[in-house]
Amino acid sequence: MTSHRLDHLRAIMDAHALDLIALIPGPNLRYLTGGVHVVLERPILWFLPLTGDPVAVIPKLEVPLFSRHRIPAELFAWTDAEGFDAAFEAAFRALDPAHKTIGIEGGRMRYFESEIIRKTAPNTTIVAADPFLAQLRLHKDAEEIAAIRHAIAISEQALSQTLTAVQVGMSERAIAAQLEMNLKTLGAEGFAFDTLLHSGANTALPHIGPLEYGIQPGDPLLVDFGGVY
Repeated sequence: MTSHRLDHLRAIMDAHALDLIALIPGPNLRYLTGGVHVVLERPILWFLPLTGDPVAVIPKLEVPLFSRHRIPAELFAWTDAEGFDAAFEAAFRALDPAHKTIGIEGGRMRYFESEIIRKTAPNTTIVAADPFLAQLRLHKDAEEIAAIRHAIAISEQALSQTLTAVQVGMSERAIAAQLEMNLKTLGAEGFAFDTLLHSGANTALPHIGPLEYGIQPGDPLLVDFGGVY
């Protein structure tokens, strides 16, 4: 599975003349490595060359998590006392990116990370690879489809349990908290996005809450949520 996904990404890179791909924590990195990481104030960058092993520049505290990836990578770790400059310089010496093209997640990568790349590897061309990377996870295999169906089943059951428990006077926040607790209890690993839950007139402004408003008799209830599995 992992080898197939790497081969697929490298085929995409080859087709679009990308010598390197740079990923930050998020869906693409998890899809390839199985690692669950979050974007921090400390930069985390994972690089895949067209040939050769992946390279990752990470805070030292992330080493145990990266060591558990399905795909081994050469790790360049740094501490707050050291700073990350030397780690990035060493990583780019290993990658040898001069006069090459690096594809980045332009819609997700912060200015912070992109400037680190520009500063440390000045003789490279950096392009937004989002349209190409979209091909990586576009077509789902049987294992992915089974996981999606399981996530749907968890979400539907959690919603059913939550609606059964809703009572007049409960706040939107309390109902949303109950829904999220039900998701976790049923096996969700996390939430697809921040839960949106509103009732009454607040349903006309669905991106502002949940709020402390207490549900009243006859109120509509608007819920937008999802569990991750």
